[in-house]
Amino acid sequence: MGQILYVKVLKRNLQNLEQPDKTYAQSQARNEYDINALAKHMTDHGSTFSRGTLAAVITDMVDCVKELITDGNIVRLGDLGTFNVTLSSNGVCESVVDELTGVKPVFTAADITDVRLRFTPGKYFEKMIDNCTFQETETHEARQARLKEKQTMRAEGSTDGGGGTKPS
Repeated sequence: MGQILYVKVLKRNLQNLEQPDKTYAQSQARNEYDINALAKHMTDHGSTFSRGTLAAVITDMVDCVKELITDGNIVRLGDLGTFNVTLSSNGVCESVVDELTGVKPVFTAADITDVRLRFTPGKYFEKMIDNCTFQETETHEARQARLKEKQTMRAEGSTDGGGGTKPS
């Protein structure tokens, strides 16, 4: 069973500032895996393919998925999930009436403002909460500050953990 780290964060309701702030969970990553690290992880799980082969296949897959999606296709990768694009656009009146030529549409492709990638998890990822436990942790910033303080204390010769020096 997996274990997900989280921190508690206080958030204000920007729609209604009179409501009290509420505490929410925010996930904290343990590590970050790029394609090479993922390929190594896969070989560590007994894959019959080498890390280099797996990294090359994943890299080629990323290129092909991008090509297929930008051509307007939906890419379904089984239990992993589905990739497709969504569009954002300016809202424009449906049409205008020109007395000489009739109705002309006003909306054009120039009104499209953004193309986004949508990923919809597959069945394998449904109900992930049933396969996870949760552990509260400190924020990345707090952890960095604590480690920096420890390094400063070591540099100053402190070993008591209280920020001072050991009495003689």
